[in-house]
Amino acid sequence: MKISNWYGLLLVVCILAAPRLFAQQRPITLKEAIHLAVENSGQLKISQAKMDEMLASLKQANEARLPEAGLTSAYIRLNSPNIDLKVKSNSSSGSTSSPGNVSSATYGLFNVC
Repeated sequence: MKISNWYGLLLVVCILAAPRLFAQQRPITLKEAIHLAVENSGQLKISQAKMDEMLASLKQANEARLPEAGLTSAYIRLNSPNIDLKVKSNSSSGSTSSPGNVSSATYGLFNVC
C-alpha cells in the first residue's frame, strides 16, 4: 500500500471515531450522582457484608438462647411373644399372676435441652 493510501485510511478512521471521542456527556443530577457513588463504592459493599454477617451472628445467638425440644416414640408388635410378666394382684394374699398375653409395646421419650 502506498503512503497516500495509509493517510486516506487514517483519515476515514478519524472521521468515524471523532464523534465518539468528542461527544459531550450529559450532566447528572445530585440524586443520580449519589446513587452511582453508593452503587459503585467498594467500601460500602464491604461494610454491608460485615453488617449482614453481624446480623446473622445475632440471629444465631438468639436462637441458641431458646431451648430445644425433641419427641421420639416407637411401637413394637411381636407375633409370637415369649414374655412372662408377673404383677401383684389386688387381693390380700399377695400372690402374683400373669396379666395375659402381651404382643405389643409402646413407649415415648421427650427431651428438653
